[in-house]
Amino acid sequence: MNIKPVIDIQNLTVSYHRKPAIRSVNLKLTERGIIGIIGPNGAGKSTLLKAILGLVPIDNGTVKVFGEPVFKVRNKISYVPQKEIIDWDFPVTVYDVVMMGRYAHLGVIERPGPSDRDIVEAAIDKVGMNEYKNQQIGNLSGGQQQRVFLARALAQESEILLLDEPFVGVDAATEHAIIDLMHSLNDEGKMVVVVNHDLGKVQEYFQYLIMINQRLIAYGPTREVFKPDLLSKTYGGRLTILQKTEQLFGVAQ
Repeated sequence: MNIKPVIDIQNLTVSYHRKPAIRSVNLKLTERGIIGIIGPNGAGKSTLLKAILGLVPIDNGTVKVFGEPVFKVRNKISYVPQKEIIDWDFPVTVYDVVMMGRYAHLGVIERPGPSDRDIVEAAIDKVGMNEYKNQQIGNLSGGQQQRVFLARALAQESEILLLDEPFVGVDAATEHAIIDLMHSLNDEGKMVVVVNHDLGKVQEYFQYLIMINQRLIAYGPTREVFKPDLLSKTYGGRLTILQKTEQLFGVAQ
């Protein structure tokens, strides 16, 4: 039986200043699981997320979500970007940021109603930020800021959650909170896609894995593709990952 993909990427190429960031990527994501994306710096991991979201121009190929161009289903996708691209000096409170997650469900002139406010309050509570909801986001720690954007994604009530390196610069408690949230959303039948750079956590955190270095190297269940030979192809040679491979697999090189 053919399962219709949630995200269907065909022959995708994206460039910055005429230099390809990802090349001819073909990928069908059908599993509503927790999916990791790994690869070296400059491999196109973040670009792949942005292409799914329609945030970058595409040189060639197509991206469809639920069988539609992304602009038709944007409210079904929530996104937590890398922290460094966010203007933390912008004068908004935690509550304001989380309420932004409801805008996809509101008309142009429609104001949030009681149900929207209830959803926002519940999202803030779920990430443990109740006591900070009236604080400016710039006054929060890195881990707290990440929790706020996770709450915004929760408030959107989307079917797909895209996270770009959510574990960078956060404390252990926030990392555990992110993992718990990922599993909670997955239990609800939602797809969670996460760009990750820590190979030591891959087998613990992700059910499926995308391995990319401009071109797609592999995609499948983590237990099947997280192997030394595919890691070597992904990271450009065994010397690059020699130490990590020994630690992860106990392989004598």
